[in-house]
Amino acid sequence: MINPFLRINLQVFRRIRLNSVFKAVGPLMLKGFSFSSSVRGPIIALLAVPLLLVTVITADLTLSALRHYREAVRVQELDTAGNKVISGVYQMVLERLRTNNALQADAIADPAVRAQIAEHRAAVEKLLTAGISGLRRLDFRGKSRLLANYDQRHQVVVDYRQQADAAIGVPKAQRPPALLTDYYPRMRDLVDAAQELWIGTLQEAMDADPIIADYNILKKAAWIGREQTGLVRSKIAGQISAAKPLPPEKLREITGFLAQADLAWRLIQEQTADVTLPEPIAAAIAKTKRDNVGTYRSLVKEMIAVSAAGKPYPMSVDHWIKTTSPLLDTFLEIKAAAAAAGESYAAHKADTARDALVLDVLLLALALAGGGICLAFMERRVVTPIRKLTLVVRRLADGDKTAEVPEATRRDEIGQIQKAMRIFKESAFENERLQEERLRLQADQEQERERRREAEAAAAAEAAAERERNLEAEERRRADREAERERVAAAERARMERLGQLTGDFDGKVTQILHAVTGAATEMQTTAGSMAAT
Repeated sequence: MINPFLRINLQVFRRIRLNSVFKAVGPLMLKGFSFSSSVRGPIIALLAVPLLLVTVITADLTLSALRHYREAVRVQELDTAGNKVISGVYQMVLERLRTNNALQADAIADPAVRAQIAEHRAAVEKLLTAGISGLRRLDFRGKSRLLANYDQRHQVVVDYRQQADAAIGVPKAQRPPALLTDYYPRMRDLVDAAQELWIGTLQEAMDADPIIADYNILKKAAWIGREQTGLVRSKIAGQISAAKPLPPEKLREITGFLAQADLAWRLIQEQTADVTLPEPIAAAIAKTKRDNVGTYRSLVKEMIAVSAAGKPYPMSVDHWIKTTSPLLDTFLEIKAAAAAAGESYAAHKADTARDALVLDVLLLALALAGGGICLAFMERRVVTPIRKLTLVVRRLADGDKTAEVPEATRRDEIGQIQKAMRIFKESAFENERLQEERLRLQADQEQERERRREAEAAAAAEAAAERERNLEAEERRRADREAERERVAAAERARMERLGQLTGDFDGKVTQILHAVTGAATEMQTTAGSMAAT
């Protein structure tokens, strides 16, 4: 037998649609690797793409496991509900048999018969009602039609049951003739409707799983064997009750029923040949071969022979039923063993599917958690440090000297980048300082040159002004000299004029004096002469 877990997971893996996975991650890859102003997108995309692939595959596995689990539970519930239905049908068959025998009997049914009928009916209500309720909650092919047919037949049978309960309390002569003829067919209609519903669930479960199909074939064949041999018993019981031999038409019916039972028995043998069967099924088949195919057939042949000989039947109806019931029920033991094995397998399959679902859910949760942890780790350990370094670089590029480079405590590439950034910052600031110093020196030199140019210009201006002043002074001196010369010349002229005047006056006075002196001298000379003469 194939391991159900292995079969389920093989089916799951076959159903993975990678095209849908790539369609899902394709836009993300394009978006992540498109031109972006940040390295965050490609980094997240590089990490998210494999994580998304794992998540999508795990999610697909989980969904497939969920579908298989639901299908396994549905098959299990179908199988369980179907088993209840057919078990209820068997009790209904017994109820029908007991009730019909009581209706056909001349006397009033005794309390023991009524108790048996009530017991079978209670079992019908317990099993069949529970099975039908379970089937109403499930989906299967032909559900509406099969349930509607059953409900319609069941409603008819409810009325016939009430009439039968009242009829078996009076002698046969007082019973409604229509009830005596219609009760069995109406109950058979309900049995057929319930069997059709059961067969529908069998077919649905058989289509879902081959192992369930094998068990359902056994159940169906065993039920047919029990039903057909039960019909044989019913025909003989009717004749025993009427104390009449079997007419040819009933013999033909019995032959047909036995042929159907033989076909069911051969199907059971073929289905279980060369197969290792569970012990309960093997034991039930061996018992059926011994008691039903062997002992029961011998009893049937004996009753047919007695009927053909025109002799009275060797046992009463109750004795016939009590004797043959254990022999007939061996088919039901096969059905019950197959049903138990099928339910066990369906439960195991459901449990395995549930375990696979739980495992896939855990894997999905781990994938999501792992993906979240990885994304958070990448965000914290890679993206955020790079973003901070980017902001530092941008601030440094804008000339913000207060921008602090994080401590290079890490030993990975980020730490190396931080060390390089620190060196870059220090080098940049040193270069900036040197550049500022150079510019300051250039400015000082330029200012010095400007001062020199201004000083030279001032000196030149001063020299020019000095020259101008000197020229002006020279001009003034020249003018002064000229004026002085003019003044001197004028003074000289005036002096000369005065001198000329004075000279003239002096000459005049001198002349006068000379004249006077001359006169005096002359006088003196005269005097002297006179004196000398004297």
